Amino acid sequence: KYDTDKAASLLKKYTKFRNRHGDLFEGVSLETIRKGLEHKCVMALPQRDLLGRHVVVFLMARFDVSGAQLQDIKKCTYFLLDVLNEDEMTQVNGVTVVIDFIGVTMSMLTRLDEEKYVEGLLSYIHQVFPGNTARDIHIINEPWFFSIHRAAMKPFIPRGEAKERIYQHGPGAESFYQIIPKSSLPEEVGGKGPAFDWDGFARFLAVALESLSRSPENIC
Repeated sequence: KYDTDKAASLLKKYTKFRNRHGDLFEGVSLETIRKGLEHKCVMALPQRDLLGRHVVVFLMARFDVSGAQLQDIKKCTYFLLDVLNEDEMTQVNGVTVVIDFIGVTMSMLTRLDEEKYVEGLLSYIHQVFPGNTARDIHIINEPWFFSIHRAAMKPFIPRGEAKERIYQHGPGAESFYQIIPKSSLPEEVGGKGPAFDWDGFARFLAVALESLSRSPENIC
């Protein structure tokens, strides 16, 4: 069921977030999408999880890019989340987020800390994203020094039930694969499925951009 009061509150937070971080939402173009996907570090899987949620995956080792490139990745990420939220099923079920740290070095993690990329996403997904409360975040293959990063993230991690929806699975991520089986995951995330269709994903976002740009309530 929809909770109208909660929906109104989230919409207010969403509008406030967009106004405060306008640079992440303005000027999204086909070139933004091309550059944002160039390093193949953000994907939305074609199939939903067992709870009917879209699964968004972040391959953190591929985020070792310049500031200008990271800005395109950020824009592409928030645009993707907005596109997914156009779906009524997502508005009810929420999303599942997978953050894969395999191959991430301490220097890369420090850079990500400085850019506040992960922290911003956590804040947006748990406190602003208009979907329902079911927003599970799975952290997999995190290195031993991730605890330092986690401490830096603490102010952005929600309290209460939302905090309990952040799961750390450790190296190998075997507990994660019990939740989302390898058979339904692409090889980029340690799965046994086919490689992710990056070209098809780019086309999906391009079509969404064209559709939203025609809408009187477009988000770009």
